[in-house]
Amino acid sequence: MAAGARAVVLTADTPVIGSHGRPGAHVADFVGPEDLYGNVTGTPDRQAAEHAPDLTPDVIDWLRDLTGVPVVVKGVLRGDDARAFVDAGAAGLIVSNHGGRQLDALIPTAWALPAVVDAVAGTGAEVYVDGGLRRGTHVFAALALGARAVFVGRPALWALSLAGAAGVTRLIGELTAELVETMRLTGVPELQAIGRDLLHFPADVGRPAGSPGTR
Repeated sequence: MAAGARAVVLTADTPVIGSHGRPGAHVADFVGPEDLYGNVTGTPDRQAAEHAPDLTPDVIDWLRDLTGVPVVVKGVLRGDDARAFVDAGAAGLIVSNHGGRQLDALIPTAWALPAVVDAVAGTGAEVYVDGGLRRGTHVFAALALGARAVFVGRPALWALSLAGAAGVTRLIGELTAELVETMRLTGVPELQAIGRDLLHFPADVGRPAGSPGTR
């Protein structure tokens, strides 16, 4: 925390690393064990890098005490899980399916977001979201569904690859301009006024029955 971090993110939904659709693929094809385990313990261990089957909400208190900063849990797609994490001490939640790269056919984060927001309403926990956010209109929709903020991954990497830091700055500026334009066109004067009434979002339309992350 000496570097100024104000929170720590705990990824809670990946007890094993997905094969990314490659038969026989191994976690070592994608990341070194020291990336996941050695950074915390100083002792690289391949098996520990691949698995965290014993992860429970009890880890949240331990991690908060260890780091001295709030814990944000990433990978939340269900309302009941969201409430369990907050009850266990999580200060925030990230609705994320990791771009569907760990498990195919996961529920889209836009569909999961409202249930998570509703489940922790009144607790003070903040809810964030990532996944598929490419335009300012997407950011607007996420805020309308209850997200406190959004995370943008791949577009930032594309911008960085193309034009370095200046490219990322331009990306953020363009996303912001599109968000402001959307707010103007929908008659919304401030971020706090963006609500679900501005969206047409039937909860069950297009949701495959029995898809992972739903009941």
